[in-house]
Amino acid sequence: MAYSNRVMARFMQPTFQGELAPQAQHRYLQAQVGSLDQGAVLQLSVLVDEQTHCIDAARFKMYGCGACIATADVLCEQLIGLNQQALGDYSAQGIAEYLALPPVKLHCTWLAEEAIQQILMAWQSASLTH
Repeated sequence: MAYSNRVMARFMQPTFQGELAPQAQHRYLQAQVGSLDQGAVLQLSVLVDEQTHCIDAARFKMYGCGACIATADVLCEQLIGLNQQALGDYSAQGIAEYLALPPVKLHCTWLAEEAIQQILMAWQSASLTH
């Protein structure tokens, strides 16, 4: 299967690959979705600025195909600057279009959507306790 140029660029040199550490003045949120049995695992971590209440940084660790790595990289880029409301409205479907993912690779965006939901639930839960 041939990947698009955008997938190849993100797969070969992902900008947002790695892990974040908790920082002062930031809320640290993390999600892990997928399974090794299914062939893909996405770990997503974000830092939410306590002053602006927006995502200040996002990083991913991914076990999966090149399309999944590219999807996670684009996801992290698009999450930066979102507040809780915007995150709730966010859809990863645009990533599939941007990367020109074939239907057989749409599971990559499903993982992204699942990770977003986990991050959103953790953020909402943390907001209730503060």
